[in-house]
Amino acid sequence: MSRRKPRLRSPTNSRSTLPGLLALTVVASLPSSFATPTAAKRAEPGPWCDGLGPSAFDTYPNFQLTAFNKTGDTTGVPLVLGFTGTGKDVDGATITFTSQESHPGTEAGNYSLVQGHVVPHGEQPTVNNLIGPGEPLKFLARDGLDPATYPSQQYCAVAPTSAHGGGDGHPILAVRQETELFSICEWFGQQAVVFAPESGLAYDVSTCYNVTVKLITDL
Repeated sequence: MSRRKPRLRSPTNSRSTLPGLLALTVVASLPSSFATPTAAKRAEPGPWCDGLGPSAFDTYPNFQLTAFNKTGDTTGVPLVLGFTGTGKDVDGATITFTSQESHPGTEAGNYSLVQGHVVPHGEQPTVNNLIGPGEPLKFLARDGLDPATYPSQQYCAVAPTSAHGGGDGHPILAVRQETELFSICEWFGQQAVVFAPESGLAYDVSTCYNVTVKLITDL
């Protein structure tokens, strides 16, 4: 099925120095002013949030992720961590955001947004891989990894009161300064969140449907 490729901004090549465990330490020490998305967005975000307006923010301490079908879905599908080839706790595993339906019985995990990185709580140190068009949102689990070699600060969120946000009180996730290009696609037997799906990759684009990924912050 032919699809018009979206026009994308160039990725930001910022370099991170926050390893996964240190990121969790930073999150734990965030001031109480980060208690709401409205307060969180007051912190000046990095250039990976450029173009998303004054309501964008790149640091928030605790949330879950839910994908909402753009056909008017008001319930959403909780997202959990899936993996390919090996268990998610194995060094070198590729970890992705997948629907909870792909992993029955798995509870939705908690995450933090730390200076453009999404950090899973309770997992071994991970880094966000750079996400390009057609790729799932993914992490690499690696013991002793130096995140400075992974310029992966691509994640932001937008408060729901902005022109880019919704009206239900939940901030919207952005990657590469885009909030509208997420889909859920059948990928290696899982329903994975894919950024700007393309033909000819490891999934059939006919299985994809457009979603908005939101931060559920009222935990």
